[in-house]
Amino acid sequence: MGKKDNKNRINFCKHMIETPYVQFMNDKKFLGWPIMPEIGGFNVDSFLDDIDKDRTKYRIDDGDTHPNAEGHSIISDILYDAYKKNYS
Repeated sequence: MGKKDNKNRINFCKHMIETPYVQFMNDKKFLGWPIMPEIGGFNVDSFLDDIDKDRTKYRIDDGDTHPNAEGHSIISDILYDAYKKNYS
């Protein structure tokens, strides 16, 4: 789901808010919950966007904005730091 795919992003946000499982989420341990910036969360895509505004350095290419190897390395560092913070 790309940044410009507003209709699907809005639908996804609605589902996130309306799911009966939302009450069981531990936002202290779920990094970025509720994961969508539109509803107050963040995700790994947000982290990469903060350090690579053009979405070119840490992405596969213009047509595929999934993280490349360097992007995955940054994501793993972020997740590991959050893990240590929550479980150490």
